[in-house]
Amino acid sequence: RECPPYVREYVGHRVWTEIRNPGINGDDHDDVDAGTNNTNQTYDTMKLIQEVTSKANCVIKEMHSNLTVAEVEKLPRYNPISYFAIKNGRRKMEDRHVVIHDLNTLYGMNYDQPHAYYGVFDGHAGIDAAVYSAAHLHQYMIQNPQYEMNPEAALKHAFHITDTNFVKKASKE
Repeated sequence: RECPPYVREYVGHRVWTEIRNPGINGDDHDDVDAGTNNTNQTYDTMKLIQEVTSKANCVIKEMHSNLTVAEVEKLPRYNPISYFAIKNGRRKMEDRHVVIHDLNTLYGMNYDQPHAYYGVFDGHAGIDAAVYSAAHLHQYMIQNPQYEMNPEAALKHAFHITDTNFVKKASKE
């Protein structure tokens, strides 16, 4: 609660950078249009949550033991993230959202213009589709070879892949 926002942003960036390594991806494979995707793996949601929490704890412990207050104040600054959600009358919040201010840095892309991604996924009385879409839609979008020249087509294609793969995953479960 008392952690400055720039430290939270730094920890989040470090965790994401370490998580991007392929070692934590789930065992499920995406077969839809595999020829147009660079990676054919999806995230196992529980494994991802556990891995993110574990990595965050490791980064924080490392910072605590290795950095002085002056060094912490000199940490790189990343774009702040702000969002708000209201549960309303349901027992649980079933909506999900994604805020990525800088896709270029996050995914190691080299575009001259900044690229950002913002998504809101309505749970419609069920959380599974919202969680799956929040975790995968942007990934499928930027993996599409059309992304640079025709982002609209890449987004439409990402919606198709996300929907098809979620339906396949849901039918297995």
